[in-house]
Amino acid sequence: MEESSQELADFQTSSFLLFCLDENGNIAFETSWGSTLDDVQRFALLLSKITNNELTRDVLKQLKEISKNEKNGKKKYSIVEQIVNKKEDFDLAVSPTEVDIA
Repeated sequence: MEESSQELADFQTSSFLLFCLDENGNIAFETSWGSTLDDVQRFALLLSKITNNELTRDVLKQLKEISKNEKNGKKKYSIVEQIVNKKEDFDLAVSPTEVDIA
């Protein structure tokens, strides 16, 4: 995770999309497409990667790596992977905040 933190520290945003999830499962986001046409093109690429699930694959790949070095990481990753790979819409029977991963 240290490498990812360093990458983020070196990363300069001009366009971005930030997602947050509250305790009720509601999604909030903040976005900016930047100020130049190049920024807008990169933002469109970001949306394209979301639409094509490329971003999901990249995030899962990174989480899998992180899970190897984190306490209960494999269990955490397994929970995420199971929910992400479930194709149909569903309501969680148990809120993620109530899952005991100890």
